[in-house]
Amino acid sequence: MTLPLIKPEEFVGGYIGTVRRVLDCKSKRAVMDKLHQRFEAIDRKMAVLDVVAQTCERPMSEIVAMHTLTPLSRAFALDNISVPYGEDLNKDRLRNHAGKFSASHPQCCPACIEEDLDLLGLSYWRRYHLIRGIGHCLKHSDVELISIRTAKAFSQEPAHYFGDRSIVKTHSQRSETIVSNEFVRRYAGICEGLLNTKSPIGKAGAAAAMRAQADRLGFKLSTSVNSQTLHNLIQSSAPKKWLLDHFPKFLVQRRSSDLEQNCLPSPKHVASETFVLASAALYASPEDALKDFAKFAGKDAISLGARRRVKSWSSPEVLRIYVEAGFNASAVAAHFGTADRATCRAMAERGYPSIQKVINNKAGQALKRFLTGSELEDAISHAGERRDEFAKLLRGVAAPLAALFKQIEMQKSQ
Repeated sequence: MTLPLIKPEEFVGGYIGTVRRVLDCKSKRAVMDKLHQRFEAIDRKMAVLDVVAQTCERPMSEIVAMHTLTPLSRAFALDNISVPYGEDLNKDRLRNHAGKFSASHPQCCPACIEEDLDLLGLSYWRRYHLIRGIGHCLKHSDVELISIRTAKAFSQEPAHYFGDRSIVKTHSQRSETIVSNEFVRRYAGICEGLLNTKSPIGKAGAAAAMRAQADRLGFKLSTSVNSQTLHNLIQSSAPKKWLLDHFPKFLVQRRSSDLEQNCLPSPKHVASETFVLASAALYASPEDALKDFAKFAGKDAISLGARRRVKSWSSPEVLRIYVEAGFNASAVAAHFGTADRATCRAMAERGYPSIQKVINNKAGQALKRFLTGSELEDAISHAGERRDEFAKLLRGVAAPLAALFKQIEMQKSQ
C-alpha cells in the first residue's frame, strides 16, 4: 500500500492521523508499530519524526523545520543556536517535539478546508494554525480559526468536524477589533517569520536587539524584579480581550513573572510566545523585528558582537548589567552572548564578588553596614571581621571604579 506524502506546512501530528486512517489503525501506537514493521526498524523506540522522515523519504531536519512548531518554540534557544533545526535535538527531545503545539486546542481555517476539498478531495492540519495567540488564518487573514475541542482531534481530517454543512457558514462571528488589531497582527507576523527560520535566533541576540530598540524609543529596560516597563507597554498596546484569552497573567496589576529579567539577561529559558509578545510591543512591524533579530542571529554574529562590546570586563555597561541582575555573573554572560564559565572567571579575576557567596559572611555584613550609613570602624567591629578581609572585599566591589581611577592617572601622566 502506498502511503501519502506529507503536504506543505502539514503538521506532523495531523500527518500521523492521515496515515492512521489509510492503514486503518485504531491508535497512534498501532500506526507506529506498522511503520516500524514496514521499514524493518531495529529500534522500536525510534522517534516519531524519524519514522515520518523515512515514510516521506525526506531528511528528518526538513520534517522538523517545515512540519513542526520547533522553529518557533526554539527560536530563542540558549544552546545550539548555530545548528539547523532537527540536528540540534536528541531522541528524547525529538519525541517530545513531534506533536507539540501552543494553541489551547487544535485549530483549522474554513477557507483552507474549502480549498483543500476542491483541490485534493480531503483536508489537512496546518502547523501555523496551532500557535498560541493567533486566532486568524495567516493565509486568509480575514478568516477566524475554529477550535476543535475534542480529544484526539488529529485522528480525523479538519473537514470531518463540519459534517455536510457549509463550512464557511459554520465559523463564528469574529471580533473585528481583535482580528484587525495592529498589535495582534504584529504578533502573528513575528511568529510566522520565526516559523520560517532554519536555525535559532538565540535568546542573547534577540534580547540585545530588543534592548537596542527600547533605547531608540526612549524606554529604559531594567532587569530589576520590580521593573514593569515591558509589562505596561504590553498592557497598553494589546487588546484586553485577546490578552485575557491567551496571556491572562499580563492583565494582572503586578510584575508578570519578572518579564524583563527573564527576557533580557537571565540564562533562563522563556517561552517563545512571551518573547514575541514583548517584541510586538516594541516594534512597529514584524519586518522591523525580524530584521533586527537577524542582525544578531547565529553563534558567530553574537560572539563577534560580544568581543566588540566587552572591551573591558570593568566597563560601566558590564557593571550596570551585573548590579541590575543581582550581582550575577551568569546574567552578564547571557546579556553579551559570551561563554558562562569564561565570563565568570574573567569577572572574578577583576574582583567582582558574587553576592550569593559574600552577603551572609562577616565581610559582607560589615560592608553592608558601612555602605548603609554605619561608621567604618563600627561596621567592621560589629561584624567581627578582620580589617584585611574587609579591605579585600571592598576593593573587589570597587574594581570598576579603581580601573577608572587608573585610566585617569595614566591620562594625567601622558
